[in-house]
Parts: sequence; structure tokens; C-alpha cells
Amino acid sequence: MNPPPQWRGRLAAGPWWLLYSGPLDPHDAHRHDAIEVVVHGGVPCVKVGDESQPGPIVVVRSREPHGIQDRRDHGLVVFISPDADVGPRLRQSDPTPTGRTGRHHPVAQILGSLRSANWSQADEAVRRILDRLDAPSESGTVTWWRQPALDEALLRLPDGVDLHSVDLAQLAEQAGLPIERLTVAIEREIGQPIGSYVRWLRLVRAIELFMTGADLDEAARSARFTRRSDLTDGCTAMFGLNPRQLFRLGTWTGGA
Repeated sequence: MNPPPQWRGRLAAGPWWLLYSGPLDPHDAHRHDAIEVVVHGGVPCVKVGDESQPGPIVVVRSREPHGIQDRRDHGLVVFISPDADVGPRLRQSDPTPTGRTGRHHPVAQILGSLRSANWSQADEAVRRILDRLDAPSESGTVTWWRQPALDEALLRLPDGVDLHSVDLAQLAEQAGLPIERLTVAIEREIGQPIGSYVRWLRLVRAIELFMTGADLDEAARSARFTRRSDLTDGCTAMFGLNPRQLFRLGTWTGGA
């Protein structure tokens, strides 16, 4: 039995995605809520259910059991919030788009000169992957992503909220943004329902703090989790990995 991944690469997060770039080592089947896209070499190395998946790009739908069978020196793994606006298109898309990859290594094709060394490059890599899957995001780049004032205002919202239950005027005041800009941002730029975004934001905030030196209790408190176990359970449910396992995946690349 293979252990959980012990990869060493780079991690970066966006409003509805978490990107890993680096080597891929074998690990046994597991499942999680996030949709996962694995970009690797052309020889099959991803197993979904009982089947090895052909093609250099594999889409793993939410809650599907999957694992890595063989090592790859360089791969990309994108975890996508199941409620993101690209979710329905990924669930319906052909998970093995072999016709568009050419003869070159698909990771190099997608990255080009990018090396995911900063947040903007990671964001561009995610968008190139989705374009290759014919599932581009309807949302643009969230220009205020990781703006502290808005983050703090959103983190105050309870779990399970939806847009209709949010006092936008109060939220805009807390964030220090004009309500018109905030409304457009929520409806068009987040790319997922606000309640799902808040839960994603909490996980990303906690993971970022833990990976940059905070202990788990401090990270959980700062991200408004009631207990450390809530953070661990939420992280495992979403990504199939607990915070310590995510920490072992590599270096954190900060937000824009």
C-alpha cells in the first residue's frame, strides 16, 4: 500500500482552485469533494475507480475514487471547488482530451514559459488547463482576491449563507468597497455561490497560515473554525488530505 502523497513542489490557491506543480509519486485510491484535474505525461498513470485513464489530462469528478499508479517527474494537479462555475462543464467534459496535446509533454505545453513561481503564473496555468479542457471559467481574475478587508468581512459570515441572505450594504461597508463593485464582484467574479466561497476561503486561509508558520490551533482560529478538528475534517473532505499532508506537498506561493 502506498502512503499519502509526499510530493515536493509548489502550491497556490485562487478563489475556487488549489494548484500543485511538481513531481507526482504513486499513492493509493482515495476520494474527496473537490473536482481534480491531473496533467501528466502521455502514458497512463492515473486510475479512476478500477480503470487506468488514457491521455495526458485526466478529470476526476467529485467523490470518485482515484490514485496515481506511476511516478512522474513533473505534473500539475488542480483541485477545484465542486460549486465553482466550471464544475458542470468539467463533469460533462471528456476527461481524456487526447486530440489536443500534440507530441510534446503536456505540462510543458500548458505552462510554456510559466513555472508557477508566483500567484499570477499559477492563475494563468489553471486557466490554460481549463481552456484545454474546453471548460473556461466564466469569471475573470478576481482583482481583489486576498484583499484583507474583504477577506475579513467574508470570514465573518456564517456557513451556509447565500447571496439573498447577505446584507450587501453592511458587507460593503465592512470591506471598504462601493456596494456596486462588491455586487459585481460577488455575482460575476467569484465564480461560485458566496456560501461555498466563504467555506473555500476559510480552508485556504487556514492552510496558508499553517504552511507559513502558524500552528494548527492558531490557523483554525484565524480562519474562524470552531475547533482544530473542524479544520482537519474540512480539509480532508475537500482535498482528501489533512493540513499536515498538504504541508508536505511543498512550498506555498502567496496570493496576488
